[in-house]
Amino acid sequence: MSKQREQALFDFLSTFALDLNAPDLKRTPERVSNLYADLFSSIDAPVPTLSTFDSEDEDIVIIEGLRFHSICVHHLVPFFGEIDIAYKPDKKAAGFGGFNRVIAFVSKKPQLQEKMTNELGDIIEEALSPKALWVRCRARQLCVELRQGSDATYSTITSRGEFSSAQAQADLLKLLGRG
Repeated sequence: MSKQREQALFDFLSTFALDLNAPDLKRTPERVSNLYADLFSSIDAPVPTLSTFDSEDEDIVIIEGLRFHSICVHHLVPFFGEIDIAYKPDKKAAGFGGFNRVIAFVSKKPQLQEKMTNELGDIIEEALSPKALWVRCRARQLCVELRQGSDATYSTITSRGEFSSAQAQADLLKLLGRG
C-alpha cells in the first residue's frame, strides 16, 4: 500500500512541474506517504479506553490546555491547538492521562474541528456518564492562514447535561479566565 501511495504522490507532485529527481525532492513522495500514514493512524483503529474509577465526588473536574494536531478534511493541511474539558462526575471519574490518549485518537484522521469536538464529547460521555460535560477545542486552521493570512483562533464547543445552558457555559469560560 505504501508504494501505491508513493506513486500517487509522485504523480500528483509531477503535475506541478517539480523535478522529483532533484536531491531535495527525490524521497518526498515516500516522506509524505509516511507522514500521512501517521497522521491518519486512527482510521479503523479501536477507540482507546478511558480509565475510570468509582467516585462519590461531585465537584467539577477541569483539564485545560491539552494540545493536539489534526488534519483538515477539506484541504489536508493541519489544524492544531488546545482542548479544555470540564465535567461533573456521577459515580465515575477518569484518570487524567486517559484524556491525552483519547485526544490523540480523535485527532489522528482527516476531519472537521466541529466533528472532532463532538466525537471527543461522545467518547467521554460514553465512558463516564457525567452529570455535566463541556469540551472546547481552540485551534488555528492552516487552510485559512495559508490562503488568507488570518491567524485567528477558532473555537468549537460541545456541552451536555448541566453544562448545556448559556449561563453554565459563561460561568465555565469565566472560571477558565477566558470569558
